[in-house]
Amino acid sequence: MLDGTTTKAGKCWKKVHLEFICEQKRNSSDFLVSDIGQHEVILGGNWLKEYNPTINWATQVIQFTDDIANIASEEEADDNPLEGVPSQYHTYAKVFGEEEFTKLPPHRSYDIHIELVDEEMRINSPLYSMTDTESIALKEWLDKELAAGKIQPSNSSISSPVMFIPKKDGSRRLVVDYRKLNANTKKSVYPLPRPDDLMSKLRGAKIFSALDMRWGYNNLRVAEEDVPKTAFRTKYGLFETKVMPFGLTNAPAYFQHWVNSIFHDMLDVSVVIYLDDILIFSKNEEEHTQHVEEVLRRLQDNQLFCKASKCFFHRQELSYLGIRVSVDGFSLDPLKIQAVQEWPAPTNRKELQSFLGFANFLRRFAKDFSKIARPLNNLISPSAEWKWNIREQESFEELKRVITEAPVLAHADPNKTYYLETDASGAAMGAVLSQRQEDGRLHPIGFMSESFKGAELNWDTHDKELHAIIQSLEFWRIYLEVGLPKDMGHDAILVIIDSFSKYSIFVPTEATANAARIADLFLEHYWKNHGLPKKTVSDRGTVFQNKFTRALYKRLGINPHFSSAYHPESDGQTERVNPSIEHFLRIYCGHSRKDWVKWLPLAQFAYNNAPHSATSTSPFMCIYGREPTFSPSNIETEVPEANDRTNIILQIQEEVASALRLSKERMTKGKPEETPISFEVGERAWLDAKNINLKTTSSKLNDRRLGPFK
Repeated sequence: MLDGTTTKAGKCWKKVHLEFICEQKRNSSDFLVSDIGQHEVILGGNWLKEYNPTINWATQVIQFTDDIANIASEEEADDNPLEGVPSQYHTYAKVFGEEEFTKLPPHRSYDIHIELVDEEMRINSPLYSMTDTESIALKEWLDKELAAGKIQPSNSSISSPVMFIPKKDGSRRLVVDYRKLNANTKKSVYPLPRPDDLMSKLRGAKIFSALDMRWGYNNLRVAEEDVPKTAFRTKYGLFETKVMPFGLTNAPAYFQHWVNSIFHDMLDVSVVIYLDDILIFSKNEEEHTQHVEEVLRRLQDNQLFCKASKCFFHRQELSYLGIRVSVDGFSLDPLKIQAVQEWPAPTNRKELQSFLGFANFLRRFAKDFSKIARPLNNLISPSAEWKWNIREQESFEELKRVITEAPVLAHADPNKTYYLETDASGAAMGAVLSQRQEDGRLHPIGFMSESFKGAELNWDTHDKELHAIIQSLEFWRIYLEVGLPKDMGHDAILVIIDSFSKYSIFVPTEATANAARIADLFLEHYWKNHGLPKKTVSDRGTVFQNKFTRALYKRLGINPHFSSAYHPESDGQTERVNPSIEHFLRIYCGHSRKDWVKWLPLAQFAYNNAPHSATSTSPFMCIYGREPTFSPSNIETEVPEANDRTNIILQIQEEVASALRLSKERMTKGKPEETPISFEVGERAWLDAKNINLKTTSSKLNDRRLGPFK
């Protein structure tokens, strides 16, 4: 035997043919069955001759020659680049071709910049050793990129080494190890979208297409002054890249920013994008064809390319970001399920972290994830002793079971009632959000599970239960936080504010209003009375950024500006008025909350008739040079409805004035010290409605206080 011992079985009488995986490559060979001591299998001379692997005896790593060949060929053009692409999209053949892809892209305003924390810091790393086949592949790659003009020889004082990393398909990818450079780079704060937030936009969609952008990062340039910082060292010399490479810490943020700008008016409407993965969704075939054509047109115009063999068109079900998306909802990708099923029990902390990291991605499909995984999480801490006993094994197996048997998560439907169930006990809490589907049964939309930490573990059961309710409401806020109830066909308010006088106009409209409708509202309620503005500031809603609005504004001589992405406060004047409108409507709307439209003119009147903190005068005075005439008689009429309406208007005026005085005092003096409140018998008092369950159709406009009561 290999270890020097003698086989106890004597002669070998049995032979089997087995398939096995070695270094992520599938192999097959004949084996003799025998007791071979401590080894499970021995690969002999016949196998070495057949597969001829490259063996690095110093590192004890096996590599296969055809794997290395995959490095050079993985991005070669397909024999038929349009194979699988529907004929109606062949107009955009350049998107799927090789010729344009190999060209150097132009400089854009989204070129990546590399700002160093310490400009004096020395960034250099030694070369990594390579096999002969790796060296051949490296040389071929350098020649190809030099010919395309994407890299060039460098004299930079900064350099990072190149290396090969394995891919899922068994081939290997050439990358630059930029870890030292990244550690000394100022980080971009541009956000990447949350995958679960992207998935929530797909409700109501019936047909899907998925596009995989080809080497998307390489379609952006590196800013000229920062090209030397990308330098990488090889055995063939020092080179630097003109295109954005994989591995730079800010590459994902720059690329996401760029593609968001290209598809800004389609995002969440017919397209969701996570880096180089595009998902197009529509409600019917006709719409979908238009949406796909528009996406391909923009890709072609911006010199972005896709590999047809990795794209899928007009499907009712497909995989996106590791999730199976269908008309019915979301489910786990079969490959993910298989990976969990075949995952061996961890033998050390690093292997356990790898498993939990993978499982964590799937936790929204698994009920009571935190509760089940707690014994495993307890082993993660470096201070914890590694003990894999029955309890840990059972937790591991149960977690695999709930993941592999995970149900299909239904699409959330805002027109259906949500059912939220929570539970908390011991060391974890959990919740499930559901809706009743066509079969009359509740189907889950998602699961939430978290462990209690620190002092939370000592809470009483009722506190844990309440905490679970609060956490689940926050977790599913995007579904449970609703807008205005429909009144007279309206479910939204267009707020127009003059930046000079602060004069405001509140117009009832629809959340689905298109650009033409919004333009009509501007004409009807603002332009006809005050003329055209020179400049507008609005949020980044599609109605303000689409082709019609931009063309109309250009023709009318209006200069449009938009609030910063993910920072609506840059449209500050409107953002400050919105809570005031909501507060006003909450006070005066009826129990059903479906009569807010009739109160909107009074809300506008009250707001414009009150002094503004920025001007110390009312918007009405700024516009008309006088305060509005408002001197109702104290003598009541014989029409009760008229008396009631007059009294309400008077009450509104008094409350707005009082609220503004109080607000001014708080801003100038700070919050007054709280003093104990005492009540006299018969005195009226307000009741805080925060914890009162009001049976209304819209919680958004619920009263904040009730009464007054005696």
